[in-house]
Amino acid sequence: MASEQALTLKTERMQAKVEDGIGWMILNNPARHNALSLEMWEGVGNILEHFAQHPEVRVVVMRGAGGKAFVSGADISEFDKARGNAEQRASYGVIAGDEVDRVRALVDECFNSEDYKEGRRAFAAKRKPVSKTARAFTLS
Repeated sequence: MASEQALTLKTERMQAKVEDGIGWMILNNPARHNALSLEMWEGVGNILEHFAQHPEVRVVVMRGAGGKAFVSGADISEFDKARGNAEQRASYGVIAGDEVDRVRALVDECFNSEDYKEGRRAFAAKRKPVSKTARAFTLS
């Protein structure tokens, strides 16, 4: 039987759950083709950190809600209120940049792990990976 654990997040525009070893991250802004707001950027980092801290998560799948788009880019509808002046633009840039750096570090950690390297060696040798602790990130 499938076991499922939903995560409680600060925004409804991001959804996440763990189900049978899969960490599901759903960008939930279908009215804007899942355009990323600042709160969604923060949610991506929080979700990936949660997944990274739970060894039962073996793979991460990201998808967009609504069936029309994965993500369309930044949510420019929030620019007037979130980036209306120089101070706000600087703050927005720092927050978004920090989130990109945080996500990059988590992905780098995954791809630099010995389990991932063993999986690559196994694939190159055309044999089935034998690691029981391999973890990976993918986009769907």
